[in-house]
Amino acid sequence: MEKLRIIDTAVRWKTIRELRNAVNHDYEENTERVSEFFAELTKVAPELFICHDRLVKFYELTYRV
Repeated sequence: MEKLRIIDTAVRWKTIRELRNAVNHDYEENTERVSEFFAELTKVAPELFICHDRLVKFYELTYRV
């Protein structure tokens, strides 16, 4: 997806995925830690929307939808 310019870098994408996985798998009693994960996800949400828009554009151009 990096070569297609849908994501900026594979490293950044991996970081975001790891954050998402941490939220998904850390059902801790430590609400402060879970809250921190969600705060970080809120910060990266705009990047995800950009990736989504790029993916939709790529799909439309490639498959002429």
